[in-house]
Amino acid sequence: MTTTERVPRGFAETNLYLVPAGQWEALQPRLVSQRVTGYLESRGILGGVYDAELGWLSPGEHARELFSESVDHPGFEYLIVYEHGVAQFVPNAHTGRFGIHCKACGASQDEALHALLLDPDANVEAGTRLACEACGASQPLSGLHGKVEMAMTCFYLNFCNVSSTRLAPDILRDLEARVGAGLRLIVERL
Repeated sequence: MTTTERVPRGFAETNLYLVPAGQWEALQPRLVSQRVTGYLESRGILGGVYDAELGWLSPGEHARELFSESVDHPGFEYLIVYEHGVAQFVPNAHTGRFGIHCKACGASQDEALHALLLDPDANVEAGTRLACEACGASQPLSGLHGKVEMAMTCFYLNFCNVSSTRLAPDILRDLEARVGAGLRLIVERL
């Protein structure tokens, strides 16, 4: 890939994560990023390097084919591929509320989760637990449920600043085949 010019801002502030479906604890990191990016390059959905230092990838000439509805070219600003042995919590930011509550007392846990995700010294990984500020009970991040889809995962694709959240079914099937698992879509609104 070659470095390309950055796409001018003007996209909706929405990110689309594709994460393996099922229990994240059961998934081991696999070297699938090359298969996925190679496929996306061959379809013209990826076209170069957006930020070489960060490893972000830019959209290609046929990037809009990623989506099942008509979108403005290119449809997304850049792609982040995460594949590591340490699971990450996604989405890692959300301007709305996550809508999570303590299972013990019912108090909102949104502020505690935001603080944890924004803490540069926090080591958010598989066993991380979120303590309730109201009653002290804790629950694992992997078990949180709210009004926003969430996941702990060792692998994800993050299409940033997308024009649509509706992926073309054939592209999704092909990505799932290369990942070796079904993919769940998580929308992050910034």
